[in-house]
Amino acid sequence: MSRPTSLVAFALGWALLPLTALAQAPLPIGTAAHGTLLDGEAAYAFEAPTAGFLTVVLRAEAGEDLTLMVADPYDQILPDGRSDFDIDGNLGAEQLVVALPESGRYLILVESFGEASASFVIGGSFLTAGVAAGVEDPDSRPTGAIELAVGATHEDSLHPEEGDRADWYRITIGRSGVLTVLTRAEGEGDLQLERYAKGSFREPEDTSDRDMDGVLGNESLTMSVTAGDMVYIKVVPSLGNVWHVSYRLSSGLVEG
Repeated sequence: MSRPTSLVAFALGWALLPLTALAQAPLPIGTAAHGTLLDGEAAYAFEAPTAGFLTVVLRAEAGEDLTLMVADPYDQILPDGRSDFDIDGNLGAEQLVVALPESGRYLILVESFGEASASFVIGGSFLTAGVAAGVEDPDSRPTGAIELAVGATHEDSLHPEEGDRADWYRITIGRSGVLTVLTRAEGEGDLQLERYAKGSFREPEDTSDRDMDGVLGNESLTMSVTAGDMVYIKVVPSLGNVWHVSYRLSSGLVEG
């Protein structure tokens, strides 16, 4: 059974914890191992020696409804890194083949619907492949977020076909009030705007994919902020969009 990302984030508080807050066992590679869920979740770590392709197979032992995810070293769910497909109608049958773009520690997450207990079998394999690395794109991760002053405008673009799938920004708040962040796009490319809390980059706190004024890339988020806050914003293609899209990102603050 598929579940909206926002519902998962609210129903499962652990989903918003940083990777280091989760107990992690090594992912079994080249074999399968039994596992159990604690409070509806389990976490496995895989240390990738190079870029390559990670395959993970998950099967619930008693048909429980499970979801499988793979997050990168920066706590982001990877492209195509979430499986809740219920293979052959089996709620607990999930599997993924995910491109790992660089060496490092990746997290494999297993969760159940409603924090239900479950036992399962999990295993994986890894294929070293330089083609998984893609292009170097520092602002595709929160550690490379572009610093944007309140009231400033920044022009950029996304091109998923060439590996440019995300742009991160951070805004330091000097005065309390209501902050609005918006995109204005050129052409037919479709964008989604996401807001994250500092240090919690797996699931957004809020998203906009409303196509304002009938323009696919025009999005807006409004939030209350306090002096000293740091707001993280992520611009990504909307689901299914692979075309190049240029956009302007800007913000404004109403004090109070």
